[in-house]
Amino acid sequence: MTTTIDAKGRVTIPADIRRALGMREGDTLFLSAEDGIVRLAKAKNPFDPQEPITDENIAERLANVTNPYDALAMEAEAEFRAGRTRTIREYAKARGLKLDE
Repeated sequence: MTTTIDAKGRVTIPADIRRALGMREGDTLFLSAEDGIVRLAKAKNPFDPQEPITDENIAERLANVTNPYDALAMEAEAEFRAGRTRTIREYAKARGLKLDE
């Protein structure tokens, strides 16, 4: 398959490829160039509710994160889903702290 670059440097990705990769208008793509080859990959949404974070996939999901706060949020979500977190009320009770109601 071939495509061309227009005057503004844009490249059209053929519809067959977009469909096969689930690409839609507005998606973020990562580009890299090595040895004369351009690689293009669809960025994954680390907060996609259709693909929850698990202990098994967290490393792969973190590899796609560019914002460090996203990485922290993903780790917190994984801990929560695994039952390894407590509410602020549970934490305060365990420490004998009194919270304002």
